[in-house]
Amino acid sequence: GYKTDVQIKVTITLKEAISVQNLSIKKANNDADYNQIDKRWVKNYIELWSIPENIVNLLEIFCGKISPKQLLREEKITKQKYESLRDKRRFFVDEFENRDKKLLIDFFKKNKLLVITDIIKGRGQFAADWILVTRYDKKKDETSWVLADINKAMSIFGEGEVKISPRGSISIGRITLQRKGGDGGRETGNMIQFKIKPCNLFKY
Repeated sequence: GYKTDVQIKVTITLKEAISVQNLSIKKANNDADYNQIDKRWVKNYIELWSIPENIVNLLEIFCGKISPKQLLREEKITKQKYESLRDKRRFFVDEFENRDKKLLIDFFKKNKLLVITDIIKGRGQFAADWILVTRYDKKKDETSWVLADINKAMSIFGEGEVKISPRGSISIGRITLQRKGGDGGRETGNMIQFKIKPCNLFKY
């Protein structure tokens, strides 16, 4: 999806130059935690990142597009494995076989820069040049803000390892890849989403 929320045209009259800057805006409360930055069906990422079929399959099991019940019915998992799952709608990454965990983590390690660029900056004419985060402090009734170059933002949010998160999702630096969930049990809960803590920009 497009990452630009506002497009600003800057005109420098003395040199008769016009610069168009794209701005991505994130709002957060002082006590806010995560903010979704990208959400799609697994199939919509395939062409973007040239995801091989085995990784697509694992991601669809992770998000519940391919359900544990289906895997059990097709005898791809045992009854014992099914009963051991924390959530019968899907697999957490730490519930995969070690070989499959490694395949997933290695894919995102190899494509880390591409993934981060697409989910934070975007592509084409509406790729973001800047990210603006506003933070509202309820107690003080004050709003503060930080404006960061998009490349700096990608560096901040992308810093760190690609690994399995404590809750069984995937951490890509400071970005979390997880099953969307929610939506009152509707199928759209089986999408995957990427989340950040936008207030991290205030720390750097």
